[in-house]
Amino acid sequence: MSAGAASAIQPTQISHQDKVITGLLDTQELGYSNYLLNKSSFSTAGRWNTLSNNLADDLSVGCTLQSLESVVDRVIISADHSYQVVRMSLSEAKNIRYAIKKVDVNSYKSIYRDNYPMKTEFFSGVVYQVGEDLCKITDMGDGLACIFSSVLKIKRNSNSPSEYLQSFHTVFIPHKSERLEIRISNKIPASQINSSFEKVEREFINVVGQYLRVGTLRSVNSFKAIASLFDDKTEGRVQYAMMTTNEDGDDADLNGRARKDYCARKVEVSDQVHKHKYICRYLRIRYGYGNNIDMETELSLTPHKRDWENDECLYFGIKHPKSALFQSIMVDKVLSRS
Repeated sequence: MSAGAASAIQPTQISHQDKVITGLLDTQELGYSNYLLNKSSFSTAGRWNTLSNNLADDLSVGCTLQSLESVVDRVIISADHSYQVVRMSLSEAKNIRYAIKKVDVNSYKSIYRDNYPMKTEFFSGVVYQVGEDLCKITDMGDGLACIFSSVLKIKRNSNSPSEYLQSFHTVFIPHKSERLEIRISNKIPASQINSSFEKVEREFINVVGQYLRVGTLRSVNSFKAIASLFDDKTEGRVQYAMMTTNEDGDDADLNGRARKDYCARKVEVSDQVHKHKYICRYLRIRYGYGNNIDMETELSLTPHKRDWENDECLYFGIKHPKSALFQSIMVDKVLSRS
């Protein structure tokens, strides 16, 4: 069976409503989904099966499918991503927005676009197209989101057969900020993140290139933000930090794991022999939601050692932002300290 034959079978066997509900289940983000569903007056549940049934009931008694679809899009573009950010001039951002609005998504035919927001079920023995495919362009209120399916063919280990892995990545441009954000899902293997940034950027340029000539997108180096955020005691609590010196010596690994009262800033690290000063090179900061909600937004700047030795951190992470506004504040926070 060819990929074309598979695409003729799968999308026609399920209604759009069921695609939307299944797409939410495919995110594997139950807690975050419940939080966003509750904000939009949908039912919540502690198990996926129960949630699926509750959402179907909600839609039968007046909740709109468009509202649910918006929640699912928000989970897909925001739940847990690595970010590369490109600063732009006012005119550059305006031109990018114009080009995005001109794109006809319907001209981008693929099994992955037909199935969105569901992930495609991959059958053994079938050959599928790998790479990036535009699935949707949507105005999220705070900005324009270009959502791409990315399919990799990977081997989990040397003894296992190759398998297909699908994720959704996003290129996002805010309405009120002059920047472009490439958001790569952290559900993919960490070894694939750098190459995924390159591939999504290239496909995005191909998509808007018919309306606008786009040059090389240079992402912000956020290395300076790491020490700045660690030193600022008003910035959440540091759940994890890697401390090093500028000289040869031992690294200090400060990890609070799941302890909600832990902050690495409260741990004293010192070199009793050479008196070298320890500096934070890698951290995860947690920000509580407040209002008795037991959830946290995580901002992470976690460069590989070879990168921090070159004073580089070309992407950062945001997980479970409590709102689109707070998500934007997190990006601004990093940019202003870079």
